Amino acid sequence: MTAHRRQRGFGLRLHPAQLDEARAEGQWWHETDAEMAAGLFWGARRAVLLDWVRRRMRTRLDEAARRCVERYYFEGMSCRAVAARTGMSRSAVHRALRRGVRLLRAAAEAEGVTWERGGRPRRR
Repeated sequence: MTAHRRQRGFGLRLHPAQLDEARAEGQWWHETDAEMAAGLFWGARRAVLLDWVRRRMRTRLDEAARRCVERYYFEGMSCRAVAARTGMSRSAVHRALRRGVRLLRAAAEAEGVTWERGGRPRRR
């Protein structure tokens, strides 16, 4: 059985020196230094937020919701594939996903964690 995966964006991994070299040679790089800094800052912020989410998943979600959220959001599986893997019905997977997201949002709101892109992770 093959797992159905949702499509993700194109990713390219390069060493920072390769990026500097390509930019210096006037090749395919079109971002300004400010745009690159903002992107790097968002990447670091995203890592902090993902760590927060994973810690709260362990403490706030039941086993079924945790498994469904991990497989759907972190592994990129479809609801149908999550259902096949866990032995749950698709509607049960959907309910577990909605419950898990609702509980995580409530935890974020209670702790004042913000999700907007562009700023640093902060408490209200």
